[in-house]
Amino acid sequence: MNIRHERPMPDMAFRMKAPLGLTLRDGTRVRIDDWSMRGIKAHDIFDKDFQQGVLAIPFQGVVLSFPVQLEPTDEPDFYEFRNMNGRQRETLALFYRNLLSGKMASTADMITSLDTPVDLVPMEETEAERDARAGGAGARKRKAALSLALYVVLFLLVFGYLGSLAWTRLNTISLAQPRFVAPTEVLNAPKPAFVKEIVVPAGRQVAMGDVLVRLSDPEAEAALDEIRFEIDGAERALAQIVARIEDHKRGRPAARRTFERTLRDAIAERSPFDFTSGRDLGRVRQAQRDLANFDLGLSFAPRDFNDQLAQFRALEEERRQVLRQLRRERGNFKDAMDALVIAAPAAGAVTEYAVQEDQYLRIGSELLTFEADAPRVARGWLDDRLAGSVYLGMPATIRFNQGGERVTYPARVSMLEAGMNPAAPDRFGMIVTVEAIGMDRAETRRVFPVNAPVEVLLDRQFLAGLRSDG
Repeated sequence: MNIRHERPMPDMAFRMKAPLGLTLRDGTRVRIDDWSMRGIKAHDIFDKDFQQGVLAIPFQGVVLSFPVQLEPTDEPDFYEFRNMNGRQRETLALFYRNLLSGKMASTADMITSLDTPVDLVPMEETEAERDARAGGAGARKRKAALSLALYVVLFLLVFGYLGSLAWTRLNTISLAQPRFVAPTEVLNAPKPAFVKEIVVPAGRQVAMGDVLVRLSDPEAEAALDEIRFEIDGAERALAQIVARIEDHKRGRPAARRTFERTLRDAIAERSPFDFTSGRDLGRVRQAQRDLANFDLGLSFAPRDFNDQLAQFRALEEERRQVLRQLRRERGNFKDAMDALVIAAPAAGAVTEYAVQEDQYLRIGSELLTFEADAPRVARGWLDDRLAGSVYLGMPATIRFNQGGERVTYPARVSMLEAGMNPAAPDRFGMIVTVEAIGMDRAETRRVFPVNAPVEVLLDRQFLAGLRSDG
């Protein structure tokens, strides 16, 4: 390992707290209060074109300026000088070393030299001082009275202001990160589709279930038309086989007469004595069983009446099964098509559309923002250590800037729920919702802009408690 020691370079190490100006290429002007020969520290220029600019040094009422090039470093908000020529570096080094040595100093927004000559101050008593000393005790008393009155006024102003701040802090609770919120919902595309029609314009009041947007899926529509065509064919085929079955059933009496004739012939061959004695009746009994089996629908040979009827009925069931499957598929496609009709989830209005007609959408793409027909409220976070001091119905005050004028509205706490701090997600506490008193939905929509910052103060009502105790 090779270790090398180098002397520190003061010109590069020490930072100056003296005013400089930086003008960026887009005209942005930045005040620099932290700089050295190596570079400058500037905030809020990371998103601007800071590679080139003009550095200005205010000195004794004049401004010395020259172009510079900047480059970001690993240190946050610190930018190094690049490609400075000798004259630029000498100019900056002159002020740097004189500020470092104390020959120059920063006064307000200007760098001044400390070696300027000063006028001699006479030490003897001036004529004005002699006149003032001869003015007498009356003038001194008036001056003392004026001074005392001035101190009393200052005392009242300062302690009155501080007292009002202390009282406000004791009697009120301020919510953190309060914002105006509305009961909004973002509706997204349920599947890839095209925007067929925007039915309701933004801002119009609608009822729950009213159609807002119609989407279209050409592939699904084509598949649905094909399934409908197949269903028509399957229904015709089923009707044909049902007709054939009915036509075949009309031949049942003729087929049964064959078995009846066989039974009659078997009975005719036997004498009455055979029936009373039960002798040689095998053919008769077989003919009876055959007739009964025919009536039960049993087949005796291929392509006989019952065999053909069974084949026709098997074909009928097969075609009914195909038709049921096609109808299920049609139902699935119709459900998918119905999902492309975007309806209002509640009574309210569309505040903003994120799409336009004939636009293609991916699944989950944002369609619109819907605001329910409910008043807008203010919502903020509160530390859970103050849970015992807040309650539903607690009086509150809403303050915000409206058209350049600070306005105040009376309010009350309408909801308390657990939640995280928006500025520090690792901190749990309470989300407090405050609603304005005496304002309907239309007025809150007109006065309270969504997501605008607002000041919300909860009133502990210490004075009301003192009055009730008295």
